[in-house]
Amino acid sequence: MKHVFINILIFAAISGCSKENDDESGTLHNPISITIGTPYSGTISANSSQYFNFDSPGGYYRIEIKGLGSDCGVELYDDGSFEALLDSADYSSGTNDEEIFHSCQNKTYFVKVNELGGTGGTLILQVDEWGI
Repeated sequence: MKHVFINILIFAAISGCSKENDDESGTLHNPISITIGTPYSGTISANSSQYFNFDSPGGYYRIEIKGLGSDCGVELYDDGSFEALLDSADYSSGTNDEEIFHSCQNKTYFVKVNELGGTGGTLILQVDEWGI
């Protein structure tokens, strides 16, 4: 009986340490939903990532991060596991705007913003339909 209790206790301690807080928005398991054409404004912590999603009716889009308080990169994914990378942008260091232009189908897409400068700061993420 003691062995079973110890194993359960160890498993609980290990899984508790590695699990993200699912209730917190902007995490891998709880991305922030954004609306095309409406900017999301917030902050990003140093050396961290924030996760987003948007529903596309189909078309060509610009995914842009701007108003940055630190160096950030942006990545576009095809799925909610954030494993099928479609495109990314981190062309310059510093607080310069970054953007991706991508043709999207009628489905949900996922965006990951990575803070790369080690300081954190402000962030504006916007997805807009872009005419070709």
